[in-house]
Amino acid sequence: MHMMKQVRRDNSLTKYQRQRKNSESYNRRYGYSQTLSSLERSRARRRRLASTAQRKAANLREQRRMMNMKDAFKTLYECLPVLSYKKKMSRIEILRLAIVYIKFLQQLVDGDEENKP
Repeated sequence: MHMMKQVRRDNSLTKYQRQRKNSESYNRRYGYSQTLSSLERSRARRRRLASTAQRKAANLREQRRMMNMKDAFKTLYECLPVLSYKKKMSRIEILRLAIVYIKFLQQLVDGDEENKP
C-alpha cells in the first residue's frame, strides 16, 4: 500500500495561517480586503504611516531621555571623591559610591552635632 504525502494548499500555509490571512481584520489592516472601499484602504495605509511617525517621535524622546540620564550620571560622578578619573565607572558603581559618600557625610554631620555643647 502506497502512502501519498499530504500537500498543503495556499503555498504551504498552515490552516491557522490561512485562517488568519483570510480574516477580515488581517485584510483591513493590510488593505487586502475586496469588501473595503478605497477610502477605508487609504485610512488603513495612513494609520501605518502615522505609526511610523509615532515610532520616530518615540525614538527621539528615548534618545533625549538617555542623554539626560547620561548627563545626570556625569554630574553625580563629578560630585564624588574618586581616586582616579581615568577609569570609566558603570552606573551602578556610581550609585553605590554615591550611597557610601552620602553615608560618610551623614556620619560627619552627626558627629559634629554630638561634639557641640
